[in-house]
Amino acid sequence: MGNLMGIINTVESSQILREMTLHRPLATVPFGGKYRMIDFILSGMVNSAIDNIGILAPYQHRSLLDHLRSGRDWQLGRKKDGLTLLPPPYDPKEKGFEFDWHHFHSNLDFLQKSRQEFVIVASAGVIGNFDFSLPFRFHTEVKADITCLYQKQPSGDQDCPNCILLDIGNDNRVTAIQFNPSQGDNTNFFLGMFMLRKGLLIQLIQTCFAENAADCLFRVISNHLQQLKVYAYLYPGHIARIHCLHSYYRHSMDLLDPQIWRELFQPGKIYTKSKDEAPAKYVGQAKATNALVAGGCSIKGTVDHSILFHRVIVDEGTHIKNSILMPNTAVAKNACLEHVICDKDVRISAGICLKGSRENPLFLKKGTVI
Repeated sequence: MGNLMGIINTVESSQILREMTLHRPLATVPFGGKYRMIDFILSGMVNSAIDNIGILAPYQHRSLLDHLRSGRDWQLGRKKDGLTLLPPPYDPKEKGFEFDWHHFHSNLDFLQKSRQEFVIVASAGVIGNFDFSLPFRFHTEVKADITCLYQKQPSGDQDCPNCILLDIGNDNRVTAIQFNPSQGDNTNFFLGMFMLRKGLLIQLIQTCFAENAADCLFRVISNHLQQLKVYAYLYPGHIARIHCLHSYYRHSMDLLDPQIWRELFQPGKIYTKSKDEAPAKYVGQAKATNALVAGGCSIKGTVDHSILFHRVIVDEGTHIKNSILMPNTAVAKNACLEHVICDKDVRISAGICLKGSRENPLFLKKGTVI
């Protein structure tokens, strides 16, 4: 799809995952043992033959730079097109700069100079195995101004709070857009992804800048719904929306279901930054059951229904159950963790027992020592 470029919007609230997103954007939160959340949407674009991708960066984007580097791990380190990090506006304290459209406006020249005619705008907060070729075909065949990707969710689904829902007519036209609905029967959950002509996107961004009255770019689309031909495309497959710590824990643990794992990691390959770690090492009485264990780990205890990122150490007599341990976590002898999320570089001393619940997992922030 040489005529389609991608924009990944990583501008999210720093409070979305509490302490986990205070020092890093949601896009670089570790997920699935060895990935970052942005890997899924970025890989989906690459697998859809989108060669020109801009990453709209938030103010705290050091981890984004460290993870993406030149884009080579996603086959985007190239002389023509490739991966471009779009920096935030200069002064973060000025009113209005917290809105995503201001980030779009400060990088307007990137859009204007790109050779592609169409753009897909997507969020890094939704995880799936994406293929944009069929939505793009639909968009061009119906000659839509804008095509929004959505998925049907059960009424009252846990991922619907603070989401955007679409009212859709029989001809797939979007008739209304609901922001943060409290309740109702609408189950058309907007995935935060839409495609349109580049010229229209530029026009909408300039409208946001001129009116200075919207809190996000998609709000302007909602305000001009009657003037635009906005269509909805039902996207199939497993989708995970990460919008709070509980949803992060729930969707992470879902990966231990083989069926969900296959839907997220097949058929399109998910690319990530290469770590070149040695295989995980199991010593003595080590035992691992239904677990994702990344390279570089050292296991001497028991790991049950858990996810361990690279270079995690589990010492003798220790039991890890229903937990997520991020890189460089070390758990000493005879400890026990259940329903716990450890951010990077956490140290748990010998004999310590920590327990949360599935509904309210215990979270230990980066560098915690207990």
